[in-house]
Amino acid sequence: MIVHSIHPARLAESERGANLVRDTVRRALARRGEEDDYREKHALQIRRGPYVATRVMTESVSDQPVTVDGTYIDLFDAALPIVRNPVVLPGAASLLYDLHYATTALAKVPGVAVSSSRIRDEKAGNGRLAFVSEAPAGITVSTRLLLAKEPGRVTADGKEVTVRSWDPGSRTLLIRYDGVPEGTHILVEEES
Repeated sequence: MIVHSIHPARLAESERGANLVRDTVRRALARRGEEDDYREKHALQIRRGPYVATRVMTESVSDQPVTVDGTYIDLFDAALPIVRNPVVLPGAASLLYDLHYATTALAKVPGVAVSSSRIRDEKAGNGRLAFVSEAPAGITVSTRLLLAKEPGRVTADGKEVTVRSWDPGSRTLLIRYDGVPEGTHILVEEES
């Protein structure tokens, strides 16, 4: 263990603090016999389940953007668009939902991929997907669904959902409907 009696905020205020952090990491790796594993990069990327968070630094070892290979849902965009091989510029960040991970590791088809609401009571079977979506009144909810094929009918509390968009490449359906705190009952049915 290596201990420095310095508040972490002080380390972020100067080049000296940054150098101390780097040197400490190098020393810690050397103690473990892993000094060759030290690499400085201009981007931080964390993957947790289907989520991929990326931040590209400025004033770093490179000023190059970072391409995140794959097909994702952009969670920083309220429209929940499908993005393919998104590019993150220096000074920018992204939060993405990995569709390949969701459909393979999670086997989440059919199912709710992401939503701007709280989802509960999700059930799939017999050509149907049903769930309850809870959201504050006065907002428009965006929900992106993973489906095997474009559905025939989508209803919110028994009324046809007219604001919807099918993306055949990702096999996802984006639906929009009004938020209801008590919950909106969504039903997605295959064509018969």
